[in-house]
Amino acid sequence: MKYREDGFRSFDRSYVAVPVTEKLRKIIHAFPGAKEAEYILTYGYIDHEAGMTLEVLAAAARTGKGFRFWDQNNEITVKIRIGSIADLECYYLDDDEGKLYGWYKEKVDDLSVYDVDDDVLQSRQMDFLDEFRQPEYPDDVQVCLLKKDCGVEGCWVRIEGLDEENHRFLGTLLNEPTQKLGCHAGDRISFFFYEVEKNQHFLCADLDEDGTVTPAEREDMTLEEAIQVFHEDSSKENGFRVLRVLAYSTVLIPCDATFSDVDMMSLWNLLKTKEKDLEGETVESQDNIHLTPKILHRDGESYFPIFSSQEAMEDYGKTASVLEKPFMEVLSMVQHSPKKLAGIVVNPFTQSFLVPMELIGEEGEE
Repeated sequence: MKYREDGFRSFDRSYVAVPVTEKLRKIIHAFPGAKEAEYILTYGYIDHEAGMTLEVLAAAARTGKGFRFWDQNNEITVKIRIGSIADLECYYLDDDEGKLYGWYKEKVDDLSVYDVDDDVLQSRQMDFLDEFRQPEYPDDVQVCLLKKDCGVEGCWVRIEGLDEENHRFLGTLLNEPTQKLGCHAGDRISFFFYEVEKNQHFLCADLDEDGTVTPAEREDMTLEEAIQVFHEDSSKENGFRVLRVLAYSTVLIPCDATFSDVDMMSLWNLLKTKEKDLEGETVESQDNIHLTPKILHRDGESYFPIFSSQEAMEDYGKTASVLEKPFMEVLSMVQHSPKKLAGIVVNPFTQSFLVPMELIGEEGEE
């Protein structure tokens, strides 16, 4: 099977053998059998932001009856974004008896951090959306933005939920419209499926409808200003105001970056050739970099820290890689975290605000 022909459903949550190319052999060099391997055993999953991805499990080779696998390497994580193998002939491996899961349980279970809520899962099964999807990013769809006295403008929107009562989809606008439409990249919008004729369909967002674009619901203050007001008067009303501002805010998430062995070798070689420090030097990444959100530990509890700005991170940001995400995506990350968290803490080193798990929803398990 080929991804370009068979699509994401054939690869999602499936064991897939991918033929080894020269570039792929380099990124699996730390796995036993990498030099002899003809294939790579992978497990497919959808990263809500980075798209269809394959987690490398082991080096593999064809046998008369199927495949044989070398030992795994649980000390490193290697991911293959689907675009790099979309035209290769791959093999689906049936695991009805659960043998593959038993062998690779640790790595497969770790992928639960990429789980999404039921609405997004349901949308992935809606094949009528397929003509609008970005092939390598199944949750991203092309939506026509409609506003009076403006031209129709197509933008990418990431599906975040369903409004079943009004037969609409909810999503995050991914790119900035070229016209003044009253919405911006990062805003939450609702959109609907529209059939012009039998074989002519569109996804549309009517920006003139009340309640379609969420910026109108925002409080007239920044997140830091709302938290300041709450610190001056910790009333329930002011607490809800912070939550409303948060709902439409983009926040910073400090992360630990995990580099592949190939990138680490490039960095090491640069270090050996430089007599002084590396300030101002650039190392081009050859492989994907895995970012893991940092967890803050205080008084025996674990919290998911987020920040309204680089200044609010203080020295904490100097040792971290930083992701910028809409707060609503942070909620999903926390709800599906494998860690047992007490909540989300905003700006923990300045004027902070705690969103307890009781408000967020189901806790993850260790």
